[in-house]
Amino acid sequence: RLLLGPLYAPLREEFQNHKKYYGDAVGRILLTTGNTDCNQIVYSLLKALIPLAEDYDIVVDVVIGRMFNNKDILHNTYGNNPNICLYENIQSMATLMEKCDLAISANGTTVYELMAMGIPTITFAMVPEQTNSAEKLSSLGVIEYCGTSYDEKEACIGKIKCEIDYYINHNDALVALASKARSLIDGNGCQRIVKAINGLN
Repeated sequence: RLLLGPLYAPLREEFQNHKKYYGDAVGRILLTTGNTDCNQIVYSLLKALIPLAEDYDIVVDVVIGRMFNNKDILHNTYGNNPNICLYENIQSMATLMEKCDLAISANGTTVYELMAMGIPTITFAMVPEQTNSAEKLSSLGVIEYCGTSYDEKEACIGKIKCEIDYYINHNDALVALASKARSLIDGNGCQRIVKAINGLN
């Protein structure tokens, strides 16, 4: 028996049964790419986003993964910027996600976690293996997909910046994106998997 699709996304307990409250404005944006920062995409994204963050008085929460090879550069360049908060060794991603109004994420497992949390998400493919999933989720209207950073980095960053600007100024579209994502993935995939296994003869 095959257990396929978003209903069976096996997420950790911290991402289950969340009800997101949506404010009237974007105050915090989460930026995460997982454990790595391929092609210095985090550095480049922050450079592009700082003017937006300053104009709209937004704080960007940045997750620095264990395998980032440019941690010192990020801390030296952005560590004292009042619009940037850098985080390492996160104990609870769900707690960090809860604080944000919008997320930018590479299209890995984190995207499913964000959807379960009800966080409107702008994504990109950081490696070729993420492309198919990103395109499919985009076709379902549950994420905003901005292309590939591994071969179209500048175009990808430009589109991300445009989408952020759009959603900052269209709160109804922001809430609609998150609500649709939350209706597709509720975080209870593990329970469904266990129930299916227990039901096998």
